[in-house]
Amino acid sequence: ALSGSSSASGSGSSSGGNGVAATSTVKDETTTTTTSEDPEIAKADFVASCSEMDYKALARNPENYEGQNFSITCYVSSVRTAKDGTKYYIVYLVDEAEAQEKYDKGWYDSMDEALEYSRDYESCIWLYDDRDESDPSYVKILENDIILVHGTFNGMSTSQNSLTGETGEEVALDIKYVELLSE
Repeated sequence: ALSGSSSASGSGSSSGGNGVAATSTVKDETTTTTTSEDPEIAKADFVASCSEMDYKALARNPENYEGQNFSITCYVSSVRTAKDGTKYYIVYLVDEAEAQEKYDKGWYDSMDEALEYSRDYESCIWLYDDRDESDPSYVKILENDIILVHGTFNGMSTSQNSLTGETGEEVALDIKYVELLSE
């Protein structure tokens, strides 16, 4: 069994698209106004800011990528909750193009099956989840799901095997948005 703790700084500091505060000063008086922001626009802006992840480059030189936003398609191997209540997921990247090619060739009966078997076991990522479960767009993540994640890299995560004491370092993303591709 593995236990995990994030060494990432600034984890979970997203605004969730609830509003934008603006401050103006007039004759020594400060006024703060809040304007509603359309959550779909906030999501579209965030998704547009995401780039494709080069897993090996990021794992090799994480300091070059801190604070960057990424979109990844992944297979959920494990759903966990840490002692402090933090939800996290152990996932493996999925190559959508490879899955589509194998499906088109008739190697699999469904695209869902092709996606499931197109995961890369050498690209393990830990996803940390502090999304608001009451948000109407919230998607609950379950084991064996194939998901599209839009998130922010805030550093590597360390883990320790509770049986052997061995430690490891993994790529970690803070989840901002999730789309369920396959169950």
